[in-house]
Amino acid sequence: PLTFLGAGVLEPRKAMERLIDAAAVLEGDGPFEIRILGEGRMLKAWQLTARRKGADQHMQWMGRIPHDEAQRQFQWADVFAFTSLRDTTGTVVTEALAAGTPVVCLDHQGCGDVVDQTCGLKVAVGSRPEMSQQFAAHLRQLARDADLHCQLSDGAVKRASRYLWSEQGMQMTEIYRSVLRDAGKEFNSEPDELSESTRPQLSTA
Repeated sequence: PLTFLGAGVLEPRKAMERLIDAAAVLEGDGPFEIRILGEGRMLKAWQLTARRKGADQHMQWMGRIPHDEAQRQFQWADVFAFTSLRDTTGTVVTEALAAGTPVVCLDHQGCGDVVDQTCGLKVAVGSRPEMSQQFAAHLRQLARDADLHCQLSDGAVKRASRYLWSEQGMQMTEIYRSVLRDAGKEFNSEPDELSESTRPQLSTA
């Protein structure tokens, strides 16, 4: 079966109901399995939603697990679904990419910048039904197009390398150098003498 993974603190801003809705849409498309990593106050509510929509038979709620085991889950998954409505970036996104797992996410905030066409598919922010339908469409596309999935999996590993700490350090260093170069140019471009229009005028009174 196709395997999907979700992860994060189970609270409203993570919007796991997008994935539950997508699972309900995918019902009948063929076998698939969804695992959710994490714990939080929305667990029972989302389990009830999954049961009401008939998606619970495909879902396994893993709870909070050790980091090493979480890494194995990223490798287990064919696709990582990041449904969060409000997040700076989501470290789990880069962890999924490092495992070679294509990401489906909303096209906003940090993940909208991290995930590009080389490593995943993005969902436009809209109404709940619109986003759920797009999530389902993207998951279905990756399930049916093996070539695309392989392409995005390869791209995920390459994209993740951009976010290594060593790479981030080099990028920050270049930003500082660029600022200093620009500041130097601005300083060196100051005229030696003030123009007539800007020279202070002495009062003759």
